[in-house]
Amino acid sequence: MESVKTKQSFTIEYTNYAKGIAIILLLIHHFVFTPYHVPYTSGSIRELVVLLGKVCVPLFCVLSGYGITKSYNKYSLKSDSKDGQFVFYHLKKLLINYWWVYIPTLIAALTIGFRGYPWEVYGKGFKAFIYFFLDFSGMRAIAYTPTYCNTWWFIEATIVFYALFPLIYKAYKKLPITTMIVLFIPLIYNIFFKVPDFLKNTTDREIYYLSSFAIGMLLADKGILDKAIKLCSDKKSLYCIISSVFVLVGAAAAVFIPLFGMLCFALSIIGFVVFMKSIKLNFAKIFEFFGKYSMNVFLIHSLYMSYVKNYIRFDSLGIFNYILQFIIIFVSSFAISFSLEYIKKFVRTKIIHKNKIPA
Repeated sequence: MESVKTKQSFTIEYTNYAKGIAIILLLIHHFVFTPYHVPYTSGSIRELVVLLGKVCVPLFCVLSGYGITKSYNKYSLKSDSKDGQFVFYHLKKLLINYWWVYIPTLIAALTIGFRGYPWEVYGKGFKAFIYFFLDFSGMRAIAYTPTYCNTWWFIEATIVFYALFPLIYKAYKKLPITTMIVLFIPLIYNIFFKVPDFLKNTTDREIYYLSSFAIGMLLADKGILDKAIKLCSDKKSLYCIISSVFVLVGAAAAVFIPLFGMLCFALSIIGFVVFMKSIKLNFAKIFEFFGKYSMNVFLIHSLYMSYVKNYIRFDSLGIFNYILQFIIIFVSSFAISFSLEYIKKFVRTKIIHKNKIPA
């Protein structure tokens, strides 16, 4: 029998549920991003869909901050815990997942020119080696150097968040209000002042989402989501009304207040996930499945999305052409992701562990 504590905790199932929603929004955001993708809709509708789909970024950041804080608090209970080891473990795990996609992509590029041969993407000479190393290490976005996939900028953001986490968390524990104010300065600045030249034309910068990561840290530290689960359990109808209103308000904020409103929308979605999980709809479990494979889908989908849109076309079907293209991208992304996880498991269990030398 499940304990009360387990039932009223924001567990990995909740996190995967929210990640499942986030990855669906990411796919929609990228598919509709360019106007010609869905020509039967008005420009304003396209812009709205693209804008609201962008909530996937702060949503992933909040969940990342929440997860690593929970992990850190558990890790800190060990007498021999060291921050360096903690950060190294999480960075290693992140980069290994990234390399499982990057290395096959590079091999395909070398053999058949997939997304361009390396010398076409990185150039030649010593500079090309630097570009390759930055892309391989997930850190190319900081200097806007060449890459095989622009979507991978979020790997760099996560690396920065993980590397800075112990410092941020310790500062937060000593000076919570001051730390949170400092981390929110870029968002506040973006609302009221002119954006610096080096940050123009993009919101894909770590500095904008560090606050989202910190909010996730705050939610974990204060047990706010666990309290939300308890409130939902005690007063489900009231919680449903409140969380639904917050989603609508959050969506409106995302439209009218750049970045800051997007964070509000992300938080409202997480709050609504608590309610959706509580009513235990069988079909809704599919979101947990999507969330479980969200990392691979994020890394994979942009690699071939343009190929599907340009070469797998059903123009005679009108708007259904775009619906079918999206379905193909959606299904294939998860199919490849599922297959990749199977291969990883096979390598770990049948090759690495089998050939491991006993101590």
